Amino acid sequence: MNRSQRLQRLAVRMLYDEGFRARVLSGEEAVDAADHALVAAVDPRAWSTDPLRPARTLTAILTELPVTGALVGASRALQFFRSAAFHTLVEQRGSLVLSFGRWAEVGPVGELELAIARLRRTFSSPSTGGGGSRSSSPSTGGGGGREATGGGGSLALGDRFRPIAVPVGTLAAYESLRRSLGSDPVATIGAEPIAAPALADGVEHLLVERSADGSIAIGTIGESLYAVLAPLLDGPRIERDVIAALRELGAGDAAEEILSGLVADGVVVSAP
Repeated sequence: MNRSQRLQRLAVRMLYDEGFRARVLSGEEAVDAADHALVAAVDPRAWSTDPLRPARTLTAILTELPVTGALVGASRALQFFRSAAFHTLVEQRGSLVLSFGRWAEVGPVGELELAIARLRRTFSSPSTGGGGSRSSSPSTGGGGGREATGGGGSLALGDRFRPIAVPVGTLAAYESLRRSLGSDPVATIGAEPIAAPALADGVEHLLVERSADGSIAIGTIGESLYAVLAPLLDGPRIERDVIAALRELGAGDAAEEILSGLVADGVVVSAP
């Protein structure tokens, strides 16, 4: 990182966090001496000419994470800009939305909304397969794409898909909360948090899909399919290992056909 980048990030942190700014200017924060001299030379009034900056930025974040915002409440949500998570993302040039979603920690419903936000940040050329729910067992359908060979090539999770395991009732709770916020969800979010939904025991396995037009669909999948897809979140796997996993989960001789269907649907792709 060069000095101009370091100064820019320092200035952003000072603009959003009054407490941090005061500590920097007073010398309580450990910053480069030359950087301190430069920011200290700025007219102090310049740092507070736009007091609504955090609120505007929060509005943009909650446009994408409205349910999380409602579960946090606007008052606590503004504390994000004074958190270690915010300062870290500025220094590392991370995503405001994803960092906020992780910081909020509002439970499984928030995890689902965060998974949707992550998927919106993936870009790829249009591929086969559309939106909608997945069945409770691995698909064997075709529709283009290469056949699984059973060889030593590597397979990865298609960048339009993300599996997630959450407590039973999470999807229904998310959809209900999102509907309750109406057509202008950010305007509906109150200062205080709403009550977190009660969820059932047990686990439901979901597959979040981003269609070529950017729309999001969420459907349930079986535990076996989740067990095959979830390890791909950590990176590519050798194709023969994926086939072996399918067989161990009960696919038997149909393992390669099932994998070919997943490849054809774009759920699984060849790793570079």
